[in-house]
Amino acid sequence: YRCKNTYQQTNKPSMDKVDPKNSIDRSHSQATTVKIVYSIMLALEYGLLVYLILFPFWTESTIDTRIILLAVFEVIYVLRIYITTWVFLKRNMKLEETFIVTVFLFVVTITSVFGVHNQPPISLVSALVGSALYFTGSYFNTYSEYQRYVFKADPSNKGKIFTKGLFSLSRHINYFGDVLLFTGIAVISGWWAAYWGPLAMFYNFDTIQIPEIDGYLSDRYGSEYATWKKNSKKFVPFIY
Repeated sequence: YRCKNTYQQTNKPSMDKVDPKNSIDRSHSQATTVKIVYSIMLALEYGLLVYLILFPFWTESTIDTRIILLAVFEVIYVLRIYITTWVFLKRNMKLEETFIVTVFLFVVTITSVFGVHNQPPISLVSALVGSALYFTGSYFNTYSEYQRYVFKADPSNKGKIFTKGLFSLSRHINYFGDVLLFTGIAVISGWWAAYWGPLAMFYNFDTIQIPEIDGYLSDRYGSEYATWKKNSKKFVPFIY
């Protein structure tokens, strides 16, 4: 998502402004007020989603493992977003950007929430596969952001692009992590329609977000980025 893009953590004054090529404000700012609003919106959204997941089962003597996993995964996901927003993200944020992201997350998640209520008890295989995809995707997304954050925090790396760590697997490994973890959520949900979420994410990243970021990186880092692009995969490690 746009809110997770931290490529803009550069220190060149000439780049500390709104990029006219896109709608993302890349000025170097904490944007505290907007982040507070965004955090409240996410808390309300995911509070509603978890409530919808658990509501039909408040009076039941037992709750299917599928329900528990889905509820826990949604809570973990929103906590990860908070960490990314308040720790890793340094650029400015627009209110309309936070609204778009919040709505998009709700739309791609709600299918899994509604579908889970009509499914049989989850099998051990589905639970293990879904959990593996979810936690692997979470690792790719959050740890890659942490690695870049540490790199950018070192003054000796000022003006340099981060191409190591998990980003050596693909230039947008964090986005691939999002697709992977939402695929895991779809597996846990057990409803075929839930797979539209990760597919929509893949399409959004591949056709909108990544080309936009690649254009920015090309302008910002020039030949350094061109070399990385030539010798790396764009999205899916070792494949694409």
